Amino acid sequence: HIDMDCFYVQVERRRDPSLHDVPVAVVQYNPYEAGGVTQHSAQEARRDNASNGSLIAVSYEARRHGVRRNMRGAEARRRCPTLQLVQVPTAWGKADLTLYRDAGAEVVQVLQTAKHLSAAVSAEVVTERASVDEVYVDVTAPALKWLHALLALGAPRDRHAARNNAAAAVAPPTGSLGGDDSRPARAGAEDERREDEDEDEDDDDDDDDDDD
Repeated sequence: HIDMDCFYVQVERRRDPSLHDVPVAVVQYNPYEAGGVTQHSAQEARRDNASNGSLIAVSYEARRHGVRRNMRGAEARRRCPTLQLVQVPTAWGKADLTLYRDAGAEVVQVLQTAKHLSAAVSAEVVTERASVDEVYVDVTAPALKWLHALLALGAPRDRHAARNNAAAAVAPPTGSLGGDDSRPARAGAEDERREDEDEDEDDDDDDDDDDD
């Protein structure tokens, strides 16, 4: 299970490199804006340090100053005067999370086609998106192949040599992923997947309603 921390901030930093190495938070839009919610596309400048919306993503630099998710913009700026607030894109009076969803899809694509994986192994890696910034990765099939090769290449007393031979013969996926096995990914689980679009937008709306 991969849960990408402060993901919205990282997406905004890729779009605007001036946000690197400074305290940053992505802030919710104001649903009570006079005259209705102003539309802000993903491509335009959306930095708004006067915003008092609730924070939905906070960089590590800001966290060191006590800034936390769901905190209001004004309080966050009191704790960290240099905090840069970036409002989420909006469209049709709602948050438009397309920018973040597309970035999440890129991550899934990288996991499926990582350069260190052979084409055969990559085809057997199963991924299941749980939300905009979460994905389950099932590497059971390639891992079992590697283990079977390991067992076939050496008797129990020669495990060390067999392990080295198997590693050379069937290179396993490498890398470090934090997570657990509480929910293996499954092919064909479309009907059980969370609808991240609705959930994230509903969560964002609930944050504002609760704070106001």
